[in-house]
Order: sequence, then C-alpha cells, then structure tokens
Amino acid sequence: MIPSYKTMTITLNRTIPASPAEVYAAWLDPATPGTPWDRSECEKVILDPRIDGLFYFKRVSPDRVEFPHFGRFVVLDAAKKIEYTWMSPFTHGVESVVTVELERKGDDTLLQLRHSNLPDDELGHMHTAGWTSRLDALVERFQVRRNR
Repeated sequence: MIPSYKTMTITLNRTIPASPAEVYAAWLDPATPGTPWDRSECEKVILDPRIDGLFYFKRVSPDRVEFPHFGRFVVLDAAKKIEYTWMSPFTHGVESVVTVELERKGDDTLLQLRHSNLPDDELGHMHTAGWTSRLDALVERFQVRRNR
C-alpha cells in the first residue's frame, strides 16, 4: 500500500530578460544553466522533450549520495507552457507535477513555475530552495547575455 501524504504546491515567478521562445528553448536544453537537467550539475542526463517523452537525471552529493529524478512530459506548447511529471527521493517516489508558463512582458518573459503534489514535509519544502536557485541561475544566464 502506498502511504498518503498531505501535499502542497510551490509557485515561483521570475522576469527573464529574453523572449518566451528563447526561454522555452533554453528550458529544454540540458546545456543551459538553471534548468533542472543542467549537465554541468548532473552526473547523468537523459532528456526526450516530446509528449510522453521521458527524462532522467542524477545529481550526486559531495559524499557520493545519488539523487535520481525522473518523469515524463505531458504538455509542450512552444513558447507558452511546459508541463511534466516529477519523481525523486524528495517526493517519496510519488508523482508530482511541474508546470512552467511563459508570458511576454515587453522585451522580457514572465516565467511562472508551479510544482504541485509535493509532500508537505521537510523533503517537499526543500524544493522551494532548489527551484529558487534554478530560476535565479536561469535569470543570470540571460542577464549576462543581455549585458554584452
């Protein structure tokens, strides 16, 4: 029997100095800092960004503890929305859902990230810091490019 958990949703917003099309393409590119599957921070990355395509990446702590993450893409609406399932040790192996919505705001893009069906416990709450660092790195990547 699968144990039940009280769940929660995290919602974060960032203004990114790029077009929605640029942000969408960057989010699906494992060479882009700030994406969950950023190859510079993962030991292994498999990414198939198409409907029902799967992803897998493994982060490894300094003391060599492995943290696999995996899921499948359920919505890919170019320059507008990316949605995928998300499972990891931090979700107790329960499927959660990440939704990334993109909206043009002048020359920038408002990115809203919602991560729902997370366990409302210490492991679930760790996603706030994780996504905050990911989104800040993504903003920085585009800010550096704009400042050139």
